[in-house]
Amino acid sequence: MAAVSVPEPLQSWQEWALKNHPDVYCPLSLHSSSLQEHSSVTLSQRQCQWPGTLHLKVTAQGLHFEQHWQLFMEGPVPLPGGDGYWPESLLVNSVSGLVLDWNGKPAVQLKPGAYQIAGVIPWSRIPESLPLPKGIALLQLQVNGEDVVRPHLDSDGHLWFTHRETKPEPEQETEDKLTVRVYRHLVDDIPFVIETRVDLEVAGKAREVVLGKILFDRFTPRHMTSPLPTRVDQDGRLRIQLRPGQWQVNLVAQHNGPVEKIFFETSDTGFWPEEEVWVFEARPELRQVRVEGADGLDPSQTALPDSWKNWPAYHLRQGQAMTLVELRRGDPQPSPNQLSVSRDLWLDFNGDGFTARDQVQGTMNRGWRLQVDPRQQLGSLTLNGEPQVITLSDDKQGVEVRERRLFATALSRVLLKPGTHKQRMPAVGWEHDVDRLSATLHLPPGWRVLMAAGMERSSNTWVDSWNVWDVFIVLITVAAMLRLRGVLAAGITGVSLLLIYPEATEFLYLLLNVIAVLALLFVLPTGRLKKLLTWYGTGSALLLLLWLLGFMVEQARFGLYPQLEQPWNRMGSQSVMDDGYGQAAEMPRAVMPKAAMPDSVVSMTESSAPQKYYTAAPRLEQRDPNLAAQTGPGQPNWEWERSFLQWSGPVTAGETITLWLLEPLENRILCWLRVLLSIAVLAVLFGLSKGGGMWQWSL
Repeated sequence: MAAVSVPEPLQSWQEWALKNHPDVYCPLSLHSSSLQEHSSVTLSQRQCQWPGTLHLKVTAQGLHFEQHWQLFMEGPVPLPGGDGYWPESLLVNSVSGLVLDWNGKPAVQLKPGAYQIAGVIPWSRIPESLPLPKGIALLQLQVNGEDVVRPHLDSDGHLWFTHRETKPEPEQETEDKLTVRVYRHLVDDIPFVIETRVDLEVAGKAREVVLGKILFDRFTPRHMTSPLPTRVDQDGRLRIQLRPGQWQVNLVAQHNGPVEKIFFETSDTGFWPEEEVWVFEARPELRQVRVEGADGLDPSQTALPDSWKNWPAYHLRQGQAMTLVELRRGDPQPSPNQLSVSRDLWLDFNGDGFTARDQVQGTMNRGWRLQVDPRQQLGSLTLNGEPQVITLSDDKQGVEVRERRLFATALSRVLLKPGTHKQRMPAVGWEHDVDRLSATLHLPPGWRVLMAAGMERSSNTWVDSWNVWDVFIVLITVAAMLRLRGVLAAGITGVSLLLIYPEATEFLYLLLNVIAVLALLFVLPTGRLKKLLTWYGTGSALLLLLWLLGFMVEQARFGLYPQLEQPWNRMGSQSVMDDGYGQAAEMPRAVMPKAAMPDSVVSMTESSAPQKYYTAAPRLEQRDPNLAAQTGPGQPNWEWERSFLQWSGPVTAGETITLWLLEPLENRILCWLRVLLSIAVLAVLFGLSKGGGMWQWSL
């Protein structure tokens, strides 16, 4: 790192400022490097130790090692040995050094600088293997005076002496070869990003080389990965310790500012290709550019990574530059927002309104403010996992959105019009058109949705319980009762079916069965068939009677205690509050103290706790960390009767849904009406009449 000029008043603070950043002067490193495994400092982006070639001479009496190290910060330097074989007679720049036990492996503690380290590991015989520091790529091994061309070094860092290849004849030596291919992925984002991929094919002996310029001028490295010891020099060139095989190095760098031209500099080394393949990923929502100065080519005809072949590819030679001609800043006609909303609406026990939990997810391309429908009262909102401060813009509640991808969860209140069964409310709940919308109505005991309108499909309403076949069968039953018992009986039967059939469909078929038997008994002559039909009719009538007795008992219980309708559901005191709100949701931050409120805030009414809202600035670049997010109403967690509302296509922000709701008192009255109508149906079905001062049945 180049020296930075520190103003004189701050020079005395320099040591304190760098105390927790000992690696600040280390060159850029990579995540896969393991040279720092012995260090007490976690270094994920910088290479603070750079090893040279490790020279090993092995005899029957022991091992002599020698290696050059370059250190950019103080720390332990790993040494060969371990597993019972410990270095001795350690010399650091020809001065005796102290061998330390660092996590069970030998090391020496050194300060920044250049060092020549040498030592001896004695033994009585040559072992099968010896641990070496991981990440060592350059290794020269000599066993009993003979050079080993390809030392056997496994992935765990163990050098094996039992499998070795001595120096072959000169004509059999492998020639040092290196093939380099470079691909770059340019992303016109903020900031501008270049991902560089370098493919290496290495043959010959292990060696350290300096390749061409992997990092362009005025670009800052962000991330780097490599299976070999690698670093980027100050001039942007790639320094790497090679060994035979195929390797891949990836570097991600960014440019803080607009980019107009990218120059492919001529390399002064022989280890960089004269041609590169670049792909350009445009961001039309940020700016529109035209690429000049580079020849286009078909990505499918190149060796680009598959994920890069979706973008235009260009062929560049050394000394050539790619120019980005800016046509327009921003997108004058951005595509519409792509949002989907899933709503859960809990009706208050007293029917004053709904507590809504909305989950909004998708992509924002315009607007950059998530704003609630004015007919709702936004209480709290979490955006991408973080609570947000709700602000007012043109007297409308919402939050600023700073990322295109969003996942928001909001709690709000929807107040209903008192004194009427017909209620209208916003379908989406937000001032945004959405691509997909679904809603679930949660109704407390005693409430029922008579009908819902404004959506493609609904379920579990009184109207939804009917279809064309049901209406047809009911009409047949009423017509049969009309012919059998008269107009009054038909009217009673029709009303009873309207109220009972949606609750219990089996009533219709039991009743129609008895009516059919009675009709046949009137027309069949006396005989064996009529006798058998009489026995069947008696059994059917008895079955209908028993079923109606059970149904009447059930309806009487529901009329007194509506919560008995679903005995498997429990609604304890911790789940339901007296005012219809659920248990207060735990929030990470408290409501803002009153003293911190500016004069421009307004109060939120009809909420579980007073809430305050800031007036939104024209554009906030940063969020004030002292602002506390509103807690909003508590989220109910009870489950009871549910109705599902679905839309099959896009829904505009202005669309509404209409609900016809039956209150608990009205449902109680209907339960008792079903009991009375059940008795009335039995009376008219079996011909109950008063004759001679007495009530009698006429079958």
